[in-house]
Amino acid sequence: MRGTGALRIMVLLGVLRAAARGLPRGAAAARPVLSVPGWPKGRGSTVVCHAGAGSGVLQSNSTAAAAAVALEARPGGAVSDAAFAAASVQKPERDPREFEAVVLENGLRVLLISDPEADMAAASVNVAVGHFGDPWHMPGLAHFHEHMLFLGTKDFPEEGHYERYLAESGGGSNAWTGTEDTNYYFHASEASFPGALEMFSAFFRSPLLSEDATEREMKAVDSEHKNNLPADQWRGFQLLKSLADPSHELAKFGTGHYETLTSRAAGEEPGPDVEARLDPRVVDACFPKQGRDAVAELKAFNARHYHAKNLKLAVVSRRPLKEMKGLVEQHFSAVPAEPPAELKATNAAANGFFPFAERLARRVDVVPVREMRRVEILYPAPPVPGWRESHVYRLFSHVLGHEGSHSLHAALRRKGWARSFSAGYALSIQDCIAFKVSAELTKEGEAHLDEVIDLMFRWVARARELDVATLGRIYEEEQTLNQMSFDWTERSAPEDVASGVANNLEYYPPDLVLLRPRVAAFFDEAGAKKIQAGLAPEHAVLVVTRKPSGAGAEDASAAAAEEEEKRRVFPLEIPLKQVISMLATVL
Repeated sequence: MRGTGALRIMVLLGVLRAAARGLPRGAAAARPVLSVPGWPKGRGSTVVCHAGAGSGVLQSNSTAAAAAVALEARPGGAVSDAAFAAASVQKPERDPREFEAVVLENGLRVLLISDPEADMAAASVNVAVGHFGDPWHMPGLAHFHEHMLFLGTKDFPEEGHYERYLAESGGGSNAWTGTEDTNYYFHASEASFPGALEMFSAFFRSPLLSEDATEREMKAVDSEHKNNLPADQWRGFQLLKSLADPSHELAKFGTGHYETLTSRAAGEEPGPDVEARLDPRVVDACFPKQGRDAVAELKAFNARHYHAKNLKLAVVSRRPLKEMKGLVEQHFSAVPAEPPAELKATNAAANGFFPFAERLARRVDVVPVREMRRVEILYPAPPVPGWRESHVYRLFSHVLGHEGSHSLHAALRRKGWARSFSAGYALSIQDCIAFKVSAELTKEGEAHLDEVIDLMFRWVARARELDVATLGRIYEEEQTLNQMSFDWTERSAPEDVASGVANNLEYYPPDLVLLRPRVAAFFDEAGAKKIQAGLAPEHAVLVVTRKPSGAGAEDASAAAAEEEEKRRVFPLEIPLKQVISMLATVL
């Protein structure tokens, strides 16, 4: 995302460098201490990780030893061009919009949305590459490339012309770089829309990527990185990434900063055993041996990934579909159909192995920047096949996160221990989904921290024991509500519609691009059982985030933290009878 806005799923490079230098790992106690470089003391720099059975947090697992994951092709790409173009979009009965799916001669797939009630026109392009596609030797390249597309094209070389044109019509633009996708979007008045669409299309058919702009924009990326440093949201995600296998793309530093985009920092040298412990690509990423040609890297990245068959386009306008189709054909047909033969590559995000193999059953204590008290239990696991169609994870989000009178949420609120309780995704990538339950605690809840953690594990254990009939009944109830929500969908801003549809075309065929993200296709009994099996404590990562108490607590030694935790028990097995008994008492 450009400017100082939040960049989705971006992280810090510090943990990789710390790993390469060889931070101390626990021996017999297997309790490594992580002091993350770049997180200043006094600003929440302390992270203590208590590992369960298995390797230390920063110890590398080879790809061969990691658990293999059978990757599914993106469903949106599995549809033939003929089927895509023939699709009829399923929409709410009262929806006045008209839709047409189009495949241009260069292979670009487009969904046109003629909306007679739209107050603005909009368009969005989704590119099937994110920061997982960064070369290991240049972390942050995808994000940097996103920035550079806004700084002029061969057809419109003047910097700022595009933004001024949009602003004059009351419109605007933005973009985000994620793990596996990058998304660009804009909105403009109907009168300005043809010109805006032409300028927008030039991003993808004739980007300038000028040397004059690279130095300045690398500093803008660096500024964004520095703005992220004190943000607990980014720090928390960096923690999750630091627990993953460092040879997996999840370990990449997605935001980038000036040093990662140019050359290594002075004095940065790997530890003596780094090449034995870490993937060579990680070494190259952390400790490049020489400076980089940023323009050459940008152009190679663009040629490899920014071609018609790797893009999806969505357009929203009041104009008739025929007129919209003509504009799209006029401006987007010149987008390169494929990359040059020497640069062809499969989806860079397809790692094919589970990044948390033998890295679970551990507790992590985090000191935040702002005042907060949070307990999270994460359950990373390989994705259930077809989960986007079955919404099976959403089923467990409801089971664990609902706020009924007999829920854990209600029990914690009655005791005054929590402000909120939720369940859902912490991470969703091709070869891993990390499901989590999370509680925001009060001061009273922090005083009863052990009891809160115990109740959370027991609440999850209860969900593990639900029978198929009960899960099926809950699924049917949720389906009824979801269908009603879809039928009465509230109107969204055109740019939000365009951006969401362009991204969803990667994961759903055009006929289901509106319906399927909201309403499931079937009840996945086998998938539900697989998720239940994965919700066992031995598959969990417990994260406790809170400010330390007492004077000088932020500088407390790792030994003191370890001593404090000796009395804490990480429950590895909870007998069902005990669970039922406890829940009957508490709930």
